[in-house]
Amino acid sequence: MIFSKQSIILLASFISVMPSLALGEDYREILSAWRAAEARFASGEGGPQAMEEAAQKIRAWKKQQGPDFNWENEQQRASFELVEFALAKAWTRAGNYNKALEYLEKEAAAYQTSEGRFLENTRDPSLFANDVFALHSEIMAHTGVTGSIPGSGYDVFATVSEGKSPAFVFVYGSDGEFQSEFTTEGVEANEQKKMIYLFEPDALGRYAVADRAQVIAERDRFTVSARKNGAESYLVLGGIKKVIEYKPTSGYPVVNVSPLVLIELRVGAGKIEQPLAAIERMAEPKQDNGTSATPTKATAVNPPFAVQKPAPKKAPETKPMTSTPSEEHASSTAWSIIGVLIVAAGGLLWWLGKRRS
Repeated sequence: MIFSKQSIILLASFISVMPSLALGEDYREILSAWRAAEARFASGEGGPQAMEEAAQKIRAWKKQQGPDFNWENEQQRASFELVEFALAKAWTRAGNYNKALEYLEKEAAAYQTSEGRFLENTRDPSLFANDVFALHSEIMAHTGVTGSIPGSGYDVFATVSEGKSPAFVFVYGSDGEFQSEFTTEGVEANEQKKMIYLFEPDALGRYAVADRAQVIAERDRFTVSARKNGAESYLVLGGIKKVIEYKPTSGYPVVNVSPLVLIELRVGAGKIEQPLAAIERMAEPKQDNGTSATPTKATAVNPPFAVQKPAPKKAPETKPMTSTPSEEHASSTAWSIIGVLIVAAGGLLWWLGKRRS
């Protein structure tokens, strides 16, 4: 049986709309209304209120389908994915940061109760994490309230430099097969990666990642807190098993076993101290009231990155110049010959004088 080209095109078009037909006319209407509200807001023709109205219809439709509803494909799921996050961005752009925080908390709560973890159940967790952290940073900078969001899967701390806008440090732990720009090699089943991001604002107040670091911690034993020592800020990490070193020559990260289970990373303007550098700094002896400081909770593992200075080479020994017995014997023999010649010359002169007389 041979189909015409037109028949094939019609068949393909029908197949492409089958998922929408299976979900019903109401699904297509709700999706169309949501996309139209987003487009009007993006163009400046509408406000977040229109998006809220469309979002209410989405929530009602999803509730009607029940918790066991299965999407027929990923495209359908993505259509209604992260609606609350989109509203948080819209209210941030509109300048209502308290409303934005409300919707960001709703998004995290929705993932916690029904679909898993907030960041990891998205299509691109590493990129989405940057979007979430940038948005949350802007919200915190304007509300003045710094705090982690329940169910978000990350911790956040503020670091404020005098005369500058606040910066924020996010600590995020990933599970399962999560992939990002960071390595997964060397992570055991009882371990968990922890990514550390520093977000700072630009001249327009828009937040972006300024620096990052990574450690590997023992699962369920990781702790994180922040402290200040004068003008310096520190991020205190506990339960550490391994650290990541980035080789500038190869560009690939290298996993090192950490000799410390508790490390402190300095956090400064545009910079997070890398874990390897922090361990080396903490291992240096420090004088404090006449006593030297020792690393906190050091493990029995010798640090593979410890640098041993080579022992200085010994200078060749210089010995005083002394005469050997053979040299002394040659010297005495020469003087004896000279003495004999003098005596012989004297005797010859005496004999010649006697003959003349």
